[in-house]
Amino acid sequence: MALHRSCGPLISSPLPTPATTPTSTILIHSCPPTVCINARVRNTTTKPLRATASTPQKYVYPDPIPEFAESETHKFRAELSRKLLKYKATFGDDFSSVIDVCAEYNN
Repeated sequence: MALHRSCGPLISSPLPTPATTPTSTILIHSCPPTVCINARVRNTTTKPLRATASTPQKYVYPDPIPEFAESETHKFRAELSRKLLKYKATFGDDFSSVIDVCAEYNN
């Protein structure tokens, strides 16, 4: 087994021989991190920043895709018509206008 020293960690790897081939590398020890010896401490007399209250930005919703909105409205009308069909006698001739008002409110 041969030990190799590089700029980084100390690495041990098997020595290739005719009977064996290197199959793995094992990390034995890593070097300590570099320490800054000549660090300077700077004394400042600045005042801490004051927290200022600001109004949050208002989120602006993007415009809907017209085709998607139209298909969703169509699906809503169909589903509502199916559910209210059993009450058609109650609504009488106003059944379609009830569906229209509900669909308009849903938009």
